[in-house]
Amino acid sequence: QYSPDLIVSDALPKREVREIFRLLKEDPSTARTTVIMMTGLYADPVFRTEALSQFNADGYLPKPLMVEDLIRLMKERLPQEVREIAPRPARIITST
Repeated sequence: QYSPDLIVSDALPKREVREIFRLLKEDPSTARTTVIMMTGLYADPVFRTEALSQFNADGYLPKPLMVEDLIRLMKERLPQEVREIAPRPARIITST
């Protein structure tokens, strides 16, 4: 069974984000997955704090996305054992 190491989610309306993040954390196959919220809607630092606590996000990225910020967050948030694994193919899953 495939279990992702990292999920980067574009923020949707708050209600949908809360539900998506809750489902990800409750599902055994994604419960330990690092989940990063990305949004351009809420630049306010207060929302960042809310996103990290209320939505149970592991990280927050503002838009426009800077690749350097994503790499930094990945290094900070991914578990050490994931970072030490030899590079492996990435699977990018998108939804609309």
